[in-house]
Amino acid sequence: MFLLDWLFGKHQAKAEAAPSSATVPAPEPAHSMEDSESFAPGTTIRYSPELVERLVRDHRLMLERFGAIREAAHAGRFDEVVPLLERFRVDLHAHLLVENVRLYVYLEHTLADDPVSHALMHEFRHDMDEIGKKVIAFLARYVRLGEDPALAEAALRRLKYLGQAAYPQLLTGLASDQAQIRKWSAVLLGSLGPAAVAPLSRVLRSDREPLLRGVAAAALGDTYDPQAVPALLGALAKEEDLGPLTSVIHALAVLRDPRAVAPLVRLVASRAFQGQLQRAAAEALYSLAPAEAKRAIAELLAREPDPAQQRNLGAVLASPPPQYPYWPPELLPLHQRTLDAARLAGERFKEPELAELLACIDSPLGSVAAGCLYALGALRAESAVPAIAALGPRSRPALAALAMIASPAAIEKLLAAMQSAEKSVREPAIEALRHAGRWSVPILIELLADESLRRRGEPPEPSAPGSPRWPDEHLAHRVLQAVLAAAGLRGRDLNLAHGGSFDLDAEIQAVRLWWRRYGEEFLRGAAVPSPNLTAVFFMT
Repeated sequence: MFLLDWLFGKHQAKAEAAPSSATVPAPEPAHSMEDSESFAPGTTIRYSPELVERLVRDHRLMLERFGAIREAAHAGRFDEVVPLLERFRVDLHAHLLVENVRLYVYLEHTLADDPVSHALMHEFRHDMDEIGKKVIAFLARYVRLGEDPALAEAALRRLKYLGQAAYPQLLTGLASDQAQIRKWSAVLLGSLGPAAVAPLSRVLRSDREPLLRGVAAAALGDTYDPQAVPALLGALAKEEDLGPLTSVIHALAVLRDPRAVAPLVRLVASRAFQGQLQRAAAEALYSLAPAEAKRAIAELLAREPDPAQQRNLGAVLASPPPQYPYWPPELLPLHQRTLDAARLAGERFKEPELAELLACIDSPLGSVAAGCLYALGALRAESAVPAIAALGPRSRPALAALAMIASPAAIEKLLAAMQSAEKSVREPAIEALRHAGRWSVPILIELLADESLRRRGEPPEPSAPGSPRWPDEHLAHRVLQAVLAAAGLRGRDLNLAHGGSFDLDAEIQAVRLWWRRYGEEFLRGAAVPSPNLTAVFFMT
């Protein structure tokens, strides 16, 4: 997402600069660069007089990176070469995108009345497109390194930013002999919409690995395409493994197709599957057809001798029907545009498309509203701030969008919510800062002194005897850890299921010392050491 910051927002190191002292109130972003920028006619693309200097610095940096790669290769340190190559690829891709969009697009529109110059800029853009194809080819070669599945997985993760252009490579990934590559190819195909239904359906029908069939089922749900329903219903009738079946049930609930009601009724009534699967089917049925679900569950309870099963099924009806994410078929083009906002495709978003996103931020379908808000946040749509703020401080997706936009008006609204006397407003506003950039760090460090944000440790699963206890946590610490990780400053992960703990107060003291030493450099975007904050989770 850092590229979106560059392309369609303000450079974090300038626009999000803040006083280095942790005792200073929340920062107001500086706008000296912004004030000197102008718009290309008919676009929201700005040209900064500082841009060329930055591009030249990029050239020097990439030459230095290439020298390091060559030195490591000549010395036989091949374990260092791959990560250096990957860093070089990321930097080069970022540079080319900035150059293409921030410079060439601006010039192409500005020089529209000059046929010769306009043609030249058009050729430059064509060259950039060819470079994009080379990046795709590089990724293909990267995947075929193959010896380290973790590296292949990382490469496939990055394919999502290339959108539909990655489709052929993802199809190739589905045929890989490495399960991790097939897995991530299936996951990413799900975000490409209807085009992914056929290949994912084949995986669901025929892959020998239950895990892959489950991933394919979940990805079919992610397409939100009704054409995925027949393959899912076929798997519901034939699949025997618990994992894939659970994913199939969830995907059918996501797609909300009435064709799933009768098969789910039969599954709920069947004694072949009990426990987790039966409850998943009951919940899915309850979301699709509440009346049919109540009737089927009541009939089952009437003949169910097991008290545990009775409690399990009765719990389904004790709550409102679950709400699964959903995009209706007529809104699938809009869904794809929300995904494009996170795929470095913001240059394709014109005012009518932004208006379409804005029109759906108060949709009664939570997934639609949240998706459009996220897209507007990713695109740094400053003009959308008044409408987003009008949703109120209790809308978590709206707060996240304001944090991503990070304009003065957006920050003002977010800070107002953070100062609310209502815990139900204040804490979600602080949580929203995990979607912000570097500008949020001094705020979060200041909030570490607020004891009302501390959570005292308790068992993650109170009903489970002998469960480990959570260490004390602090909301600002947890959010700060996520923000720093997004900036490349990862700490350590602590899975309580495997034992262990950490000292919250020691980490708070350490991060304050880190801030006093490195805060100013960090806000400028310089490379600084990580304060190594701990991320706590519980996973058996």
